[in-house]
Amino acid sequence: MAATVPCPFAVYGCPQKNLAPADVEEHLDSLAADHLNLVCIEVVNQKNWARTQQQKLQQEWQAELTKFKDAATAREKELEDSIVELKSQVQQQDQILERLFMGSIIVVDKNGCGLFTSIKKALQACRSGDTIVVRMGEYDEHIVVNKPDVTIRGSDPENTVLKNDALAPVWDIRASITLTGLKCVQENAAFPCIAVSNGAPVIDKCDVSAGPMPCVVVESQGVPTIRQCTIHSSQQSGIVFRRGTRGCVEGSRVHGNVGPNIEILDGADPVLQNNKVFDSRGSGIVVRKAAGQILNNSIYNNMAHNVEIIQGSPVVAHNTLYDSQKCGVSVMEGAAPDGPDRAVGAEDCKPEITHNEVYNSNECNVVIGAGAQ
Repeated sequence: MAATVPCPFAVYGCPQKNLAPADVEEHLDSLAADHLNLVCIEVVNQKNWARTQQQKLQQEWQAELTKFKDAATAREKELEDSIVELKSQVQQQDQILERLFMGSIIVVDKNGCGLFTSIKKALQACRSGDTIVVRMGEYDEHIVVNKPDVTIRGSDPENTVLKNDALAPVWDIRASITLTGLKCVQENAAFPCIAVSNGAPVIDKCDVSAGPMPCVVVESQGVPTIRQCTIHSSQQSGIVFRRGTRGCVEGSRVHGNVGPNIEILDGADPVLQNNKVFDSRGSGIVVRKAAGQILNNSIYNNMAHNVEIIQGSPVVAHNTLYDSQKCGVSVMEGAAPDGPDRAVGAEDCKPEITHNEVYNSNECNVVIGAGAQ
């Protein structure tokens, strides 16, 4: 059998696949146009296939892109929801912190079981309206108070102790705050335990003692209320009201001070009422060039006079004065200073002493010196 060959254009669709080699050339010449048409058809088919593949790939890519966009949109929404949730949680935490640090209770515990271990740091962090509760322990601090409307309360008045041996008062009060249930001890020789220079603070149910300086000094614009406190053991005075100050001491025990238990000086005008003032190694109450109201107190067993008035014009009424080592009430003119610093002079020495019970004084119950009225 003679060998045959296919038409070279068989791959493009020419049906001649068994040609004698001698007939190939004649076949190509006679069917050239048909062969060209087959090639063109194949090229068109290839282009259509390529276009179809391209469209398919584009559709697949678009589908993947849409899927990716949908996933990205869903993730974006998820992240946005998470951000909203986190913002809500942060806002809730802020509200909790705001409630904690505004008008609420802040606990100080030196052993670390509160928000702070230091009263000073708690005071710096708090806001007006807050209450700072100080748990029992000994706190060595010098505290400057210039933030108003804050209450600082000791949880155990006998065992919540503030001490200070720095060159400053334990409490330097310059605003209207409330101290209650604290034991305050000044160990430094140069400063009082509590210095009040501004505001109208309330010092309530506190035990206050000092060394060489007074326990409490009121000066400048201070107008304190000292209520139901124990003020004692100073080598100078228990409480000193300095030039032009006012305030109130009520229901307190002021005793055992080397100097006067209470001094009212240079135009000061406080109210002392319902107190027990006793066991001073000096006088119980000294009024020097000042005024004031001394009402309904028990003043007794002081080494000098129970009440000593030097160039002063206080009201001394409804008190019980007894067991003085010198006089129950001593009213003396004293020296009248000249110049602009003069506060209450001799002509102003007009105390009102009325309805008092004065007895058992070692020298005399009442003495009124020359120049006093």
